Amino acid sequence: MQIKIYYEDTDAQGIVYHANYIKFCERARSEALMQAGVDFARADAHFVVSELCAKFLRPARLGDTLEISTSLAALKNASALLRQEIYKIKDIKNMDFSELLYAQDVKIAFVKEGRPIKFSAEILEFFKSLR
Repeated sequence: MQIKIYYEDTDAQGIVYHANYIKFCERARSEALMQAGVDFARADAHFVVSELCAKFLRPARLGDTLEISTSLAALKNASALLRQEIYKIKDIKNMDFSELLYAQDVKIAFVKEGRPIKFSAEILEFFKSLR
């Protein structure tokens, strides 16, 4: 997923505010699920983040275009560990996004009434497609 950096994403120096990287990754996960047609926004159950480990490598700046990638690191019956990376696209025409700016490992679970529940077959297949 690509994101363009606007003034609202940055501090007074034009550098992306640190919490926005987490928002960008959340947006990329949601967008991937929606594009795959996965019914994940059920009224009785939802995803929660249970762990997050973030590594800030280089700053994104006003006007940059970023690419967010998501891959599966581990999968259990009711949780998934995802690796998400944000790259700066240096050359949008040739899709050169070799500059890694941010990486996170995020553990998500599917819960109902505050307790983890097993992923549906549809959600399991989605996560397996991220390998």
